[in-house]
Amino acid sequence: MNYVHDVFISYSRRFPYDKWVRDEFLPLFEGDLTQELALPNSTRPRIYIDEQIPIGANFVHALKHALAVSKCVLAVWCPTYFDSPYCLGECYVMRYRQKKCEFDIGDSPLGLVLPVLVNDGEHFLNEDWGIFRKCAESFQYMDFKEYAYIGEGFRSSPIHLNFQKAVRKLARQVAVSVKAAPEWGQEFYRWTDDARDEFDRLYAEYRARGENDRPPMTDTFLS
Repeated sequence: MNYVHDVFISYSRRFPYDKWVRDEFLPLFEGDLTQELALPNSTRPRIYIDEQIPIGANFVHALKHALAVSKCVLAVWCPTYFDSPYCLGECYVMRYRQKKCEFDIGDSPLGLVLPVLVNDGEHFLNEDWGIFRKCAESFQYMDFKEYAYIGEGFRSSPIHLNFQKAVRKLARQVAVSVKAAPEWGQEFYRWTDDARDEFDRLYAEYRARGENDRPPMTDTFLS
């Protein structure tokens, strides 16, 4: 067994950013990543998105398997992303592997969780919430808020050229992590299960304490 996917796209399936990922971002990103990885003709980068789950499949098991055989996670941050245990759990799994492999240690540490920010929401800046500030301190992210629009109006607007430039820059950075990803190991399946179980336990603890007004296990997740 080896890696099956170069990039796992982790995103909230809530409008409008689900549509933005599929219709605006993904076509450009796939093309630019193809160039950055210098793939041969007719070969495309192996990008996983949850629409690939077959009808009737257990989507939880399918997502865990896909994570275990992906080189890195590209996370599309927005308020509903941080409100979703599925989205946060995907980041948690890859962060867990990154720490296990000591991938973020060294003179020029790389990451296996590569975030882009499409909407921070006013409540993210609230002192009582604090999730966005803590994430920003822990992860380097790219700011795509200016380009997080959908439809022909966006595609024909002057800012679309800047969007294309930003996607190309992102693809260049993602390609670095893809090329440098740690060697795949059978233990990635166990680590994925362990990380997901740990996340579910922490999430349940927050729910039991009645802390339903903010995302779970923020400090533990980012440590």
